[in-house]
Amino acid sequence: MLRIAFYNGPYDRKYLPGSVLTGCVVTGNRTPMSARFVKVEWEGRSSTCWSGASDAFAPCVFFKGEKLVWQQDVGTTKIFAGVQHFRFSFRLPDECPPSFNGKFGSIEYTIKGTINRPILPNLHFERKFTVTKPFANPDANLMTRCWSTSTDRVDAKKANEVEITLSLPKRVYYPGDVLVPQVSIKNNFELTPVTRVDLYLHQLSHYHTSPQERPCRSVYPVDCPLRAENQEFSWEIVEQRGVEMKVQPQERKTEEFHINLPLDVVPSFEHPLITVEYAVKAVVDGGESSEPVYCSLGFQVINPEDEPRRAEPLADFRSERNFANFFVMD
Repeated sequence: MLRIAFYNGPYDRKYLPGSVLTGCVVTGNRTPMSARFVKVEWEGRSSTCWSGASDAFAPCVFFKGEKLVWQQDVGTTKIFAGVQHFRFSFRLPDECPPSFNGKFGSIEYTIKGTINRPILPNLHFERKFTVTKPFANPDANLMTRCWSTSTDRVDAKKANEVEITLSLPKRVYYPGDVLVPQVSIKNNFELTPVTRVDLYLHQLSHYHTSPQERPCRSVYPVDCPLRAENQEFSWEIVEQRGVEMKVQPQERKTEEFHINLPLDVVPSFEHPLITVEYAVKAVVDGGESSEPVYCSLGFQVINPEDEPRRAEPLADFRSERNFANFFVMD
């Protein structure tokens, strides 16, 4: 048996940059096991992949370390029978991106335990852990100013048929918040009424084939310096709802709607390989044009402020008392 346990934390705990991760490699065998060493390795890696790129994909390893937690010595060439704990402790970088799994790429944090055996194949165990983004003070304008956009900035031809203006009271939200978009529709058709508007919350993600010196601050491909085949863009639906909104021909109507931002969304971030932000989109049936008319407005997601964190020392395992509170969980 080989597994890895973390100290004082459930399996799904999220860690902040700068946090100390403390744990142990747990072995269990009925008889003493010959081994050269027991090693722990940890890594933070981002990677991307899609078809049609002209450049080779280059993963970005931004965090890496290892430690021997046990090694054979004169007179000690075997790991004792029974359950044994080999302790480790390491600190995350002060700046690192949150864990993310998207359509064309991911950011993952992994810890791996290895028992090197002299004759038999080595034993390995790997598990992932989750890192999130800390609170950051947003620009005051993003928190208080009303923001809006209209279809005339998106598609002038469709705007002549149905005009949509989409507004948000602010541009920064926390996971679990309720967004209150205001949708204003002007129906320029002679005979066709508007009867429905569909609202979407999108996670927008932008990907590179290789890490860039400066992360893209915008997710839109037009703002990226790379060639089109060496970048990708994805819209993923986070939440959606359809609501009744009747607007007669040659009339304008404005309504407010509510749509929930899930608690488990990844905060917005910029990284040399991947950039993520969010948008709310309103879509109306185009009527006689047979194509839908839409309008979208971007916003940021940040984590709420936690209690101030003290600097955590690396764990001292010289005393069994310091290890008494281990919470072992696969």
